[in-house]
Amino acid sequence: MKTIRNIGLVVAMSGLCGISGCAAAVPPQDLVNARSAYARANTGPAPAYSPADLNTAKQQLDIAEAAFLEEGDTQNTRDQAYVAVRKTELAETVARTKRSNDAQKGVVDAMHADQKKTVAGTAAELERTKSVVAVQGVALATQDAALKDAEKRAAQAAADLAKFATVKQEPRGMVITLSGGVLFESAKSDLLPAAQLKLNDVANALTKEDPISEDGRRRSHGLAGSARVQPGPIPASCASRSRLPRDPWHRK
Repeated sequence: MKTIRNIGLVVAMSGLCGISGCAAAVPPQDLVNARSAYARANTGPAPAYSPADLNTAKQQLDIAEAAFLEEGDTQNTRDQAYVAVRKTELAETVARTKRSNDAQKGVVDAMHADQKKTVAGTAAELERTKSVVAVQGVALATQDAALKDAEKRAAQAAADLAKFATVKQEPRGMVITLSGGVLFESAKSDLLPAAQLKLNDVANALTKEDPISEDGRRRSHGLAGSARVQPGPIPASCASRSRLPRDPWHRK
């Protein structure tokens, strides 16, 4: 009977030790939190952006794990685990900051590159505009010189015509009226020699003002382009004997 009692006591003590051992195997919440924090940080940006801080957190977690194995759920174990959590969070914060700085730097670099590209494009466009303006300036200067030369020739032609004809502007253009007597023989369409000389003078004056171009055609601007020549008044004595139309420049 005494032996049976001793066996029961041993079994009871073994069961109590087993229960105590199971209770000691349950980690404190601080250690659980430290493990979860490190697992989260190890899958985030910390390995790439803050590996040294993450390694420090891992070393602190190992200290907490060793304390738990040696001491169980003690205050020292919980303190070590708490420190491991904070070091892990520090590693995550540093990693996020560095990643954000790199992203911001990338945006700034892209902005600078785009700005340089825009400035280069604007400079090139400005140079093209300057070239166009320079060409236009030369063209305008040439045109201005040609206009002044044409005005000079027109003034000279008008002065030459004024010596032997009357020049006036009408809606139909410039009208040149030859002074003097009859230009045609009575009842004939042939010019008199004197009239032929006057017309030659008109032609010479218009040719000075409106020279023939290189291709052999006469230009259509200035006096020659719009001049109309008509004879002066015909004396009544000649007009009464003449069978010419009222406008001797138009033949039937």
